[in-house]
Amino acid sequence: MVSARGFAKLVLQHKRMGLTVKLLMAIAGCMFACHVAMAETCSQDAILRSANEVKASRQRLITTKLDDSMGMQLPPSLQKEISELKDALSATVSAYLQCAKSNTLDLVVLQSELLRMMAVQEHPPITQFDKEQEDGFYGTELKINASHPVNAPHLIAVTISFGIECGNDSILLIYEFHEGTWQQALRWQSGGYEAIKEAFGDFFEYFVLLQPSGKWLVAAAHGTPWCSSRFSAFAVDLIQPVRDNASQQTLQHQKYGYSRDEGVVPKLRPDGFELRMQVNSLDLDLLTRRDIYRFQLIGNRLERIQPIAINGRDFVDEWLQAPWSDAKRWSDAANLDSLAKEKTSFDLKNNSGRPMLSFGAVRSCSDDLKHFQVELDLHPGPPHYFQIKQGDNSFTMLSATTQPNASCKGADLMPKR
Repeated sequence: MVSARGFAKLVLQHKRMGLTVKLLMAIAGCMFACHVAMAETCSQDAILRSANEVKASRQRLITTKLDDSMGMQLPPSLQKEISELKDALSATVSAYLQCAKSNTLDLVVLQSELLRMMAVQEHPPITQFDKEQEDGFYGTELKINASHPVNAPHLIAVTISFGIECGNDSILLIYEFHEGTWQQALRWQSGGYEAIKEAFGDFFEYFVLLQPSGKWLVAAAHGTPWCSSRFSAFAVDLIQPVRDNASQQTLQHQKYGYSRDEGVVPKLRPDGFELRMQVNSLDLDLLTRRDIYRFQLIGNRLERIQPIAINGRDFVDEWLQAPWSDAKRWSDAANLDSLAKEKTSFDLKNNSGRPMLSFGAVRSCSDDLKHFQVELDLHPGPPHYFQIKQGDNSFTMLSATTQPNASCKGADLMPKR
């Protein structure tokens, strides 16, 4: 276990490099049912009272000393303080918007005024490691961003983040103008957590998804902070806001692995959204690869759709790591039984004691210009040959055997360097 001092050193290293180091699932219980804790009328006292609670909480967090015995765990007192800070942040934004009686307002002013009201004295940026200075991680670097979602300009979305050890934690608040006031329709954040890996940080993205009925859902994605590894996990949740006097609901939760070496590229699409990022490769020589997570909203569910990779080799890599519920949709319907068995055998090999895996040649095949063969070598074990067919912005898994296809003798299209 890396000590708290070790964590601090890692943070400092990343700060000097100009990077921000921001596994686990976020369960439905981590999604809070929204509540509108606002008075019937605007109250400047309520705004200042909530803002002062934020300042007091931040001051207590900033002076929290890291202890070598803590590791990546948070003592109950720190857990409680973080939860109370989130409540105060949400209450401050809601109280401020309660005083905005117009459905149009200057969001730049909103951001600056909220930050001004909640500002506290912070330590100067650390330029070198000081073993005596092990506080100043929690509650620092408060950031607020308010915007109208591009496809739902009638809403106001507010994201808030603040520092924790080795990363940050984040909150999403969404407001809808109703009966002359801005009312909170969604609050998305982690629940109380015992370890920093359960915070919503590293990256934090949301997408408002419109339904044919005219109503809307939110797909929200977040990474998880970690102190000592480039690999972590991220989650995607589909959330229904407060609607028709019904509480907020988490409709779907999915989790995946990713590498934090490069940034995440989000993109809203007409039928959903996508995230592009670095992920873990089965081939330890390659270590990582660029992956595509594209989701389509179908009813009240998200379905991952193609493309899932940028080339045939990465398609095989992702097909082997994806759950069969997804992989079978990217497979030849005529060979589902044999492909399911092949995938199950690799799932078993992913457990302890599995062979080392490395990709071999990727060859074109003479029988069809869209047919390719991807070799995967097992150490120990026989090589496996995956037959794939390229489509329009997609691939299909045709078959997998331990013998190469006689028609696939083209040059290696992806030689390793």
